[in-house]
Amino acid sequence: MAEGFAVGDSLGDTLRAALVLAHQARHRGELDDARAAFERVAVDARASALDELERAALAGQGELAIQSGEPATAARLFRAAGDVCREVTCLALCGDPVGAVALGEAAIGEADRFDHTVLARLHAALIMPYTQIGAFGRVSEAARQALHLSSRLDDGDLLAYVHRAVTHAFIEQQRFGDALTHAGESLRLCEELGTTVDAGLCHLAGASALKQADRLADAATELVVAIEIFSRTHASLYAARATAVLAGVRVAQGRADEAWELARDLLDRSDPWTDGYLHRVAGMAAHNPVEAERHLRRSAELFREQGAQVDLIETCREWGRLLTAQGRLVEAVEVYDLGLRGASTVAQA
Repeated sequence: MAEGFAVGDSLGDTLRAALVLAHQARHRGELDDARAAFERVAVDARASALDELERAALAGQGELAIQSGEPATAARLFRAAGDVCREVTCLALCGDPVGAVALGEAAIGEADRFDHTVLARLHAALIMPYTQIGAFGRVSEAARQALHLSSRLDDGDLLAYVHRAVTHAFIEQQRFGDALTHAGESLRLCEELGTTVDAGLCHLAGASALKQADRLADAATELVVAIEIFSRTHASLYAARATAVLAGVRVAQGRADEAWELARDLLDRSDPWTDGYLHRVAGMAAHNPVEAERHLRRSAELFREQGAQVDLIETCREWGRLLTAQGRLVEAVEVYDLGLRGASTVAQA
């Protein structure tokens, strides 16, 4: 019997129970306890050649790494666990949406046509990087496939994940009512399952839909709830994302000083997408034109490096407006041209 676990019907049953408890601790924000439990399960499963349980423990460590704001470490752990779906997400979070798309599409090509669970998760995982590179036709198809495949399954975790993922697809289609419906269904499932961190992601997804629908006060309310959940569970990466989106909402509400206060302490301290978004918000909120341009230039650099074409277009639009307002028309044309090249790339995706 593995050291540290009570005697049960079998070692496998004991380790499976330990994994459930480790995930519960993770969702409560007890990260040190969860980390120790996942590591212990991995060691004991490896010693007894229980490969599936070892992979599950490694995947749990990967979830902890994302929660702790270490997506590159998480990607390595998911790779070791053979969890391609989560590795795709990590690559997107690390600022490599092109690599995420290549990995996810290759996995779909190699997957068993009748393994609907794996296929649904892969299609759902691809929605984020497809959106980042502006491949909106593929976003719609991935959402359709994920919903179709998951509807055949009785798996609450998977259904919650798919509903949350397709929320973002409907946002891109400007179908905000549908987006909010799916975010709400995902939240309902997460609350039933007790997956607190995922519930925070549902509030963040819903807030994104509300923001795009210009329901700014409602979006801010949802974001405050999400930030509270992420802070309580020590989900630093997600907390930074939610705070960045809240800063964007404050800019849209004309509350530039509040936006600046939210953005400044997080600049260059998070994942590449969040850093790029925060620099854009800081540029829009700054009162000093020189400082504003510095942030917008940095935002454009970050999104161009990532191949995040849609966000590059948005940043260039704001940067171009700033230059135009200063009468720097030649430079503004160059910046708009950079955005137009991004738009051309999106149109071809």
